[in-house]
Amino acid sequence: MTEVLIATDADAVFAEVEAALVDETTSIVRVRQGQAVAGAVAESTPDLVVLDMQIGNMGGIAACLHLRHEAGADRLPEVPVLMLLDREVDVFLARRSDADGWVVKPLDAYSLRRAATAILQGGGKATTEGEGGVLAWRFRASGVRDFTWATSSLYLWDAMPAEVGDRDGDGRPDSTLVHAFYRPDRRRAGWTDMARDGGDIVRNLSQVLWPYPYPHATAIQGPGSCGGMEFPMITCIGAGPRGDLYGVTVHELAHIWFPMQVASDEKRHSWQDEGLTEFNQVQAEKDFYASRGVAAPRDFERMVRDQYLAIVKAGLEEPMMRHGDFYENQGARGIAAYMKPATILMMLRTMLGEETFLQAYRTYGREWQYRHPKPYDLWNTIERVSRRDLDWFWRTWFYETWALDQAVGTVSRKGGGWQVVIEDRGMAPMPAPVRITRADGTVEEQVVPVEAWLRGARQYPLAVKGGAEVVKVEIDAAGQYPDVDRDNNAWAAPAAR
Repeated sequence: MTEVLIATDADAVFAEVEAALVDETTSIVRVRQGQAVAGAVAESTPDLVVLDMQIGNMGGIAACLHLRHEAGADRLPEVPVLMLLDREVDVFLARRSDADGWVVKPLDAYSLRRAATAILQGGGKATTEGEGGVLAWRFRASGVRDFTWATSSLYLWDAMPAEVGDRDGDGRPDSTLVHAFYRPDRRRAGWTDMARDGGDIVRNLSQVLWPYPYPHATAIQGPGSCGGMEFPMITCIGAGPRGDLYGVTVHELAHIWFPMQVASDEKRHSWQDEGLTEFNQVQAEKDFYASRGVAAPRDFERMVRDQYLAIVKAGLEEPMMRHGDFYENQGARGIAAYMKPATILMMLRTMLGEETFLQAYRTYGREWQYRHPKPYDLWNTIERVSRRDLDWFWRTWFYETWALDQAVGTVSRKGGGWQVVIEDRGMAPMPAPVRITRADGTVEEQVVPVEAWLRGARQYPLAVKGGAEVVKVEIDAAGQYPDVDRDNNAWAAPAAR
């Protein structure tokens, strides 16, 4: 039977601790004064002492110091102490009093049970002897290109498993352990959900890309200067607000695929890991909200496209195939590294179809896992898998700063039908998906092939068969391409306007 001694003169505090800790294997003894703690310990040697910070004229801090002093003089046995603190800033005092753990009010059963269990099971104490007073920890990892570590006597530790698919080819699903380490003062900032959310992120990316190959994934709360910084199997996060925390976490964990597994040159071609990761982040964010049955706070893909378009419209864009050190404008560097390449992948997915795109994307990752690909390796893989010649696409979007601007020119009667003229007013050639709506509600889809623009045409006529009146024509009605002027993407008959 586990015996817990609690010292508190507040009946409400005693009731909360009793409800959280007492069961068929645990009993509780109460004293109401700090001066009575040492005597109760001498009488029964409890397995755990719980001290309320405010107890009459001898509070929990003083009671804990007294216990440690008496134990050091061999007048009392050494007992573990759990402190109940009034404020986060009191953690400093709990540490100075040599308490084994603490819970900050308001109390809840989960936090009390977790803290008590950790102390009773020996949390915070080494389980092996060192040599010459030194205990050395040695870590080993394979398939990694970098490392980091973090430590804090204040860290809380959560963990949960995440299923990642069949990573070893034995036909059975595998899992990895997802950890979260954070300070007590970050609990209300979303860190208590980090292990769960991190597990969802690793699971989702393992489905979208390929199974997570490492034995664990860890998110640690670091200093604010961390921002978000990725390493193999671990990411350091300094984000503050709850919404920012999830966005940073999904991005940094996604980096464990690119560039921690697919090890491209982050300085020379920063888009090759940041841009791909930005794209992967958006896919995981969409899944995160859909899996919880709630509305996403924004259209993540549109947000990425709009940020790219903003710098294009401002006339500040710089080419993606520029070394990271040589950008004249850091805002332009950020767009070229993150938002534009993510937008390009969205365009590719639309052009190739999702199934072909994902097959090519995954093939690139698996073939270049633990290797050092160049941009040409990505492009060659996509062309080989899709069986498409996309040289024009790579030139347009990676080497140039050309803008896409397609427009509905004219819509007129011709013969027994209609003629729709589509215009290419920008420098970036792209297929033009056109949706034609008739007065009776029927919809027809046509596509202007990119070859028309590559041959030098600036206009392309589409023939529409006779029938009900054409009342609306739209280019890229789904909004998948980054057109700089969407006002000229649609035409409506006068009566339909």
